[in-house]
Amino acid sequence: MHDREKRRLQAVYGLFDNQIQTVATGHGLEFFCKERCSSCCTCNVTLTRLETLYLIQLIPEDREKTLLETIRQASDKKRYLPGMTFNRYARLCSEGGPVPDEENNPFWGPCMLLENDLCRFYANRPFGCRALVSTLDCRTNGYARIDPYVLTLNHLFLQYIEHMDPDGFSGNLTDMLGLLLPDKKGAVDFNGADLSADGRFVKNEPVRMLMVPPEHRKKVRPVLEQLNAILSGSF
Repeated sequence: MHDREKRRLQAVYGLFDNQIQTVATGHGLEFFCKERCSSCCTCNVTLTRLETLYLIQLIPEDREKTLLETIRQASDKKRYLPGMTFNRYARLCSEGGPVPDEENNPFWGPCMLLENDLCRFYANRPFGCRALVSTLDCRTNGYARIDPYVLTLNHLFLQYIEHMDPDGFSGNLTDMLGLLLPDKKGAVDFNGADLSADGRFVKNEPVRMLMVPPEHRKKVRPVLEQLNAILSGSF
């Protein structure tokens, strides 16, 4: 992973975290999703190749062997396997074509990176985990509630993070780490390895249309400008 890619991804993560804090302050909201709240930390987390490489760089070498064994054990368990990326979903919606159903069940089990309800990489967790910002306590209510504008922000950042890795691929955390951790330089090529035939990975797509509802377009414009600045390297 190049330093430029790392800085850009860190900047996007930081921008999202700041936006969530701004929403909380401006709307008087309390978000219950925080460190050691693991109700939504399931085995169904997905992320891009770029996010995986970023996470891998933070894994101490003396823990790699143990983590690879954890991944091997998790690979035998049922988990969410994405059939499409979010940008592909957005494209299909814009084209008016059919969107295939996908099987995803939170009761398939917890995330393999949890230890006593604490994520081993919480500060550097993928965006799919950061996007869990509920205004209800899932532990007492049994379900989450996401503010409509926060949901728009989630969609926007998901699209941009995928757009940052247009030649890469995405998949379940277990499969992405299992594929890329033994190859820390990220030399695995999507086409060369024919990952699409594997059934566990999906090709990333660039942004073709944004999933922003009309009522949020004016409000989200400054965020779009900041995201574009990050992608252009002018931040």
